[in-house]
Amino acid sequence: MLNNLKLNLAESIALKKFTKTQNFGNSFRQFISNAKDIMVILPENLEDMKAAFKVIKHFNTEKKNIYLYFNIDIANYIPVELKYISVTFNPADKTKIGLPTKDHLAKIEIIFFDLVVDLNREDNIFYSVISSAPKSKYRVGFTKKNSDKFYNFQVPNEINSEKSYRNLLNSIRMF
Repeated sequence: MLNNLKLNLAESIALKKFTKTQNFGNSFRQFISNAKDIMVILPENLEDMKAAFKVIKHFNTEKKNIYLYFNIDIANYIPVELKYISVTFNPADKTKIGLPTKDHLAKIEIIFFDLVVDLNREDNIFYSVISSAPKSKYRVGFTKKNSDKFYNFQVPNEINSEKSYRNLLNSIRMF
């Protein structure tokens, strides 16, 4: 009961304070192929993370500058052959209700990315807020609760993680 109350409070605060008015006048023509600096938010779930590395490898082959956002505790699970710049957080960067702290958000908000890609398939208000924090015209994420408030390009979330990331990768290749 207390966890549900915290989650509802975090969601209402996030929707009021952290969502940005999306400019749907953006042209999605070549929005990924023209992107140079991409922030990729790794999923919290380890099984999803392993399947999501295909997306990051694709960006590596396209010679994109990848800024990988992840919990410092999972650094050992990231393959060494990936080329990326780390943008990490630790548990102290989360408030008691699961939102990013003001100091942590301030660090993210000053950075500009051409594209932000949230690879979390599950509802997680922390990562949704982080995805909307940097200055970026395009935000990509999976369809989930309130995802239309945070992402202007959404991919359906399948039951199978492999299929979800394959669909995301196919969508990315179209642009």
